[in-house]
Amino acid sequence: MKLIFSYAVLSYFLLGSDAHRLSRLIEPINYNIKLRPNLDSDYFNGVANITLKISGNHSNITLHSSCLNMSKAHANGVDLRIKQLPYERISVAYRNGGIFQPGVYSFFFKFVGKYGVYGLNKTEYGIKNDTRVIVVNEFEPYGARKAFPCFDEPYFKATFSIRLVSPNDSYYCVSNMPQIRINSSSDGTVYHFATTPKMSTYLVSLAVTDSANFTRHFQYRNRNFSTTIYSYNASNTNNNEVIEFAQAALEIFTDYTGIEYPLPKLDMIEYKKAKGLGTELWGLIQFKMGLLNQNLETYNKHERGFVIFHEVTHSWFGNLVTNDGWNHLWLQEGLTTYMSTKYFNQYFNVTLQPHNVFDLSNLFYEDKSKPLPLVTYPDQITEKDLFRNAVYSKGGAIFQVLETVMGPEAFQNVIRRYLKKFSYGSTTTDDIIKEFSKEKPELDIKSFMETHLYQSGLPVLSLDESSEGYIVTQHDIYNGTRKWTIPISYMQRNVTGHIWFDKDSKSVTIPRVADAGKVAGRKDWILLNIADSRGMYAVNYTEKIWDALLDSIEDLPDDEVENLAENTLILYMNEVINCDVILNLQEILPKCIKSTFRDPVLTVLEDIICYPDEFQLAYDKIKGNIDFNEDVLMLRGMDCIVKGDIMDILALTNSGINFILYCTMSRQFRVTFKEVFLRPLLHRLRPGSRYSNMDKSGEKTLISAV
Repeated sequence: MKLIFSYAVLSYFLLGSDAHRLSRLIEPINYNIKLRPNLDSDYFNGVANITLKISGNHSNITLHSSCLNMSKAHANGVDLRIKQLPYERISVAYRNGGIFQPGVYSFFFKFVGKYGVYGLNKTEYGIKNDTRVIVVNEFEPYGARKAFPCFDEPYFKATFSIRLVSPNDSYYCVSNMPQIRINSSSDGTVYHFATTPKMSTYLVSLAVTDSANFTRHFQYRNRNFSTTIYSYNASNTNNNEVIEFAQAALEIFTDYTGIEYPLPKLDMIEYKKAKGLGTELWGLIQFKMGLLNQNLETYNKHERGFVIFHEVTHSWFGNLVTNDGWNHLWLQEGLTTYMSTKYFNQYFNVTLQPHNVFDLSNLFYEDKSKPLPLVTYPDQITEKDLFRNAVYSKGGAIFQVLETVMGPEAFQNVIRRYLKKFSYGSTTTDDIIKEFSKEKPELDIKSFMETHLYQSGLPVLSLDESSEGYIVTQHDIYNGTRKWTIPISYMQRNVTGHIWFDKDSKSVTIPRVADAGKVAGRKDWILLNIADSRGMYAVNYTEKIWDALLDSIEDLPDDEVENLAENTLILYMNEVINCDVILNLQEILPKCIKSTFRDPVLTVLEDIICYPDEFQLAYDKIKGNIDFNEDVLMLRGMDCIVKGDIMDILALTNSGINFILYCTMSRQFRVTFKEVFLRPLLHRLRPGSRYSNMDKSGEKTLISAV
């Protein structure tokens, strides 16, 4: 008996190119899989019957297999020869050189596999010294091929009929679908599960465990439904809360999408998961240890609810409709992130302005630290980068902007049509761009999405004045060549408006509003990227406009002041402006919203943490010039910073935070500290703007003291 070992190759680190994707002329219809884990060794046994539909004539069939010792393979009872290929693939062919003609075939494989982080994983559940062994699967993105031979790409959807063998009477088995029968065999107790709906290989879920479990039955859309929690101490007391989260998400997204959750159960299991906080496996969602237990302090209620909402939301956005390939992962992760965050906040009664759902400054940071487009060619990206933060946050922000510019009703129309059209199938980025463009053809949605998806980075807009109004230009602060199509929102006093900036235009002009609503004694001002229509861009103003905005700060709504504060932080961190705007802005902020400006001030102060000697010198100078009682607390904060680790104290301790907050309350202390220490040092660290390509005659791009 010849053994074939499927060796692991570079695809663990580097996605294979399109040339290495499997042929779509050969498609799986059903996988009938039996796996027998062994708890006493590092190996498991398995058999797989794969029903394939073959179009055209083929001398061989290629599919995925990795780290599997194949001992037998045949098609419709005829023996096959197995050949190992690169990129975790095998090729099977008739030994006599025959041709696979069009039709439906049954392929059989018998194999032995090895446990690992991907594929089948023998790990633990429980806490501290009370841990037990559990066998679970970790398939996303390429782990299924390490558990059984398969067509391991999201595009290939099939049904799964799964059998699992329990190694002894203490253990039982669970999977995506309900158990339909149990029988004894010479291998152990065999658990048979109902056949799944059509789904991708990475969504298969299975576990062999002896953990406690708790089940709640309830009515869901006039049908009997259940949720079972598998955990080391599962009970109503410990897990009631997370079941309520899952129920709420089910109801919310059934109403929103108009599509019922198709499976008869939604179970959840926790263990010492090595990858991520949760994985959205259909019918049996897997979580990191501690997320399902409300009486453990590992995660708080908000964190548990957020993760559960995200994974349940994937039942529609990812499971029902799946990205065609991993280079389109942004589609399901971005949509899931936006929808789950929005409705989770509503469920928790978290009052957030739309612009607070995602942190714009974080989007700039992520794009700067990992300058990769959201849609990439598979051979250009590592697996680590595939699941980088921007895929979730920037992808989610794109959908947030789409709902803002289209309106909630039109946005929901697209989502419902998209899910109905592609149910149990897969989609590409182009598919969803077409659906959104079709709903609002008068808007340049296609160009907006393409310029934000197929290139990295985010634009910075520059605003200048002219006789006709305000001229907006856009700039690529990193390489100077990229352009974006941008829906821009603006506010002039009490008047708001919107305008589109096409990627092929050099500039766009915002007309100046009439004097209606002008406050006596205030300068004319304009603010771009307003809070309730937040876009994916930052804005730099001329010195005159900055002056007008700071002079009129009391006329701005609180959320617009927060918005302006974050904008200045983005500009400062990307070296577009120096520290003066931030320092002057925090000096005049109304007391009622000063705490919201702590992060930008903290960021400025973090620039000085590597200069303890200069900090000590400033501290000594300021210490002798204190007259106000409240400055005693500031001195304590400074003293704590001088004596301790500056980074830890600024970031973590109340003393450091008190120092930052109290800096905004005493003018004498603030001015002295700023002029003696902060301003001189920060001007040496970041002397001014770095993107000289914005310079043009008559415009100042370096912001001096206001």
